[in-house]
Amino acid sequence: MAHTIERDGRLVLVRFVGGDTDEELRALLDSLQRIVTEPALLPVFVFDVSRGVVPPARQRQMMGEWLRRYSGAIRRGCVGSAYVLPNPGLRGMLTAILWIAPHPVPHLVCKTAAEGKAWARQQLALTSSRTTP
Repeated sequence: MAHTIERDGRLVLVRFVGGDTDEELRALLDSLQRIVTEPALLPVFVFDVSRGVVPPARQRQMMGEWLRRYSGAIRRGCVGSAYVLPNPGLRGMLTAILWIAPHPVPHLVCKTAAEGKAWARQQLALTSSRTTP
């Protein structure tokens, strides 16, 4: 397995190391589906791809199809997503893609996991302050 999922309350950190097989990616998407459809969780995600690889075209297609299929659930049940990419070229490419095909929740494309986690915690605090009387 080339990824891990760590949960710290409502913060969900997904780390990639190398590349996933198609089967591993399907298992990851199934795990993410369970998280985004868990009614009371309202998670925020940090996807740390700093040690991952660019997935092959068929896996990018799988991820795109998954995002289209679950975008409603993500919009209703997630606080936001941070994407950690240390490579400035890849950060720029992802930022451009998200301008063209907007993400269903607030997002951040950043350089470090610490930056992504700090933003994620800020999003959780903002959400908590909106829901607390």
